[in-house]
This record gives sequence, C-alpha cells and structure tokens, in this order.
Amino acid sequence: MMSLAIALATASVAEQMAPAKQGLLQCQIPDAEAKTCFSLSTIRQTGPSTYSFKTDILIDAAGPVIASIQSIVFVHGSEICEVMKLSELTSAGITFDGHRLSGAEAEEYRARLRADFAPVAGHRVCTRIVPGEQGALTVTGTLDGKRIPAGDYAMKWVTADDGWKVAP
Repeated sequence: MMSLAIALATASVAEQMAPAKQGLLQCQIPDAEAKTCFSLSTIRQTGPSTYSFKTDILIDAAGPVIASIQSIVFVHGSEICEVMKLSELTSAGITFDGHRLSGAEAEEYRARLRADFAPVAGHRVCTRIVPGEQGALTVTGTLDGKRIPAGDYAMKWVTADDGWKVAP
C-alpha cells in the first residue's frame, strides 16, 4: 500500500515537471511584457525521484549580476524538496552584464548568496506547482513541513528560444 502512495505522489511531481521533459524552462516571477524572469531554471530528471536544477538567478539588478547555481532536488510526497547546503553556493558561476566574474569579485557575490540563504541552510525546503489566477501557475512552499504562504511566487514554463532571460 505504501508503494502505491509513493507512486501516486511521484506521478503528481511527474505531472508538475512534465513541461521540463519537453524542453521548457521554469521562469520564476515572470514579467511577460519584458520577457524577463527573476530566475530561470533548466530541469532534468536524474533518477526516479531526483531532478537536477541549473538555475540562473538575479542577485543584483545593477549590471545585472546573475548567479548560476546547480542543485539536486528530491521528491517528497507531491513536492520537490532540497536541503540547502551553503557549500553548494561556493561553485556558483557569477556573471556581470553577461561577462563571467572570477576571483575576489565573484567571491564577494558568493558570500552575499551564502548570507541570503543562511536562514534556510540545513532545512528541508519544498515546493509544489499549483494552478494560479487566470491560468497562471503559482509555486507554493514549505519549510521543514510548515507552509510558508509569504514565499509563494508566480511561475511560467517558457521555451529556451523565445527570448526569455534573467533580468530586472
């Protein structure tokens, strides 16, 4: 009986992630008029209950400065979860106005990322994609199993060649 419940929960996540299998990208907090996203994720399934996310996230609108973060997430019920490890941010790629930063400049932004994510480090952060208003999608979240409505945000599946980018 437990395996049936797991299979049903996994199917729910599979449905949520189905657009990624078609090559679509996850645009978090989209601005449809400007075709920009606060962050943009390329998702690939790596196992029966794991996914790899490569996320480009706006960390400073001046520039803009974008961090590229690689993470592995896992299925937990009908949610996608991650236990945030600050060490994962050590290898984040940092670009300023499209040019890769290295050395002290890049490390300064990585330190800022680690500080921003420190409150959730070591905690299980989970999300679920649900229908939003007017056909939009909303990503809802939990922290260690507790619902965090203030963390909900809009999301849109977009194509890689349709001009969507991470920008202010």
